[in-house]
Amino acid sequence: MLARMKKIGLENNTSQNLEQVFNQLNEYADKGAKIKDFVNEIAETAGVSKNQIYSLWLEVLKSR
Repeated sequence: MLARMKKIGLENNTSQNLEQVFNQLNEYADKGAKIKDFVNEIAETAGVSKNQIYSLWLEVLKSR
């Protein structure tokens, strides 16, 4: 997981923060949520850009 996050530019965040973001995205995916419904909330909470959240969302979907 961390290697994928490094690929999309999230390596500057702590690994704990990255894991929380990844887990949160997985929970939303499990519920069938759409990225547009929560990208702002996660970006603000996690302190990462929306583009990084979108990239990570794609990684979550690929891992399923």
